[in-house]
Amino acid sequence: MTHCNAQHLRKRFLTDYYLSIYLPMYAMMTAPPLNLDTTVLLALASDITHGTVRVRQQQQLHPALRRQIAEEATTTPLLPELLPLLRGHPLIACGAAAARFREIVAGLASPTERARAEALFARPVEGLEQLLLPVIVVPDFTALQDAQRTEVFAAVVDRLRADPLGRAVFVTGWATGAATVTCNKTVVRRISAAVARAGNGEAGPRMLVVGCARSLVGRPKTPAAARVDES
Repeated sequence: MTHCNAQHLRKRFLTDYYLSIYLPMYAMMTAPPLNLDTTVLLALASDITHGTVRVRQQQQLHPALRRQIAEEATTTPLLPELLPLLRGHPLIACGAAAARFREIVAGLASPTERARAEALFARPVEGLEQLLLPVIVVPDFTALQDAQRTEVFAAVVDRLRADPLGRAVFVTGWATGAATVTCNKTVVRRISAAVARAGNGEAGPRMLVVGCARSLVGRPKTPAAARVDES
């Protein structure tokens, strides 16, 4: 067995081990695990998604955040789409996605968002009772086993060469057999294009795209603060 294969098998074992420890019923579940990227973690923590931003507070927010609040209230609420998709599935996040999420929370979250973000990885969360929480953090995968490496895999990795976080997220889902749930339509388009160009009818990573990304509201009122982290 090559060193690469041994490392891959160890990570796969650790992934299954973590799930068995934190979700004892995992082995009995028919629903496969779902891999959450940073955008979905942010959406689950956001006060905008949970509808807890007060009117007076809204007046102090950047216009881009107020638009998101209006969308939640009128046309495209995210939780009614996201929760049925995640319900009944063990939820995982790779180490890189969890670390980036925690960085954003540390710098930008409101107090309620910070509490919700911490709870996602520790215990059930108010408003998210339908989900199998906590989210389990698993080791990052940056490669597949030799038998899984194909022209499609090479094409996807090459397309994400400038995006190490995206590569870690989607390759981890691919390697563990979990579909990656994301609000990041840009990366999904890049991966889909790479798979199509590689041809041969081979499948790429399984991806489930949901809604529009949601920001955290505890941000300074500046144009830069309106940017939604899409990785």
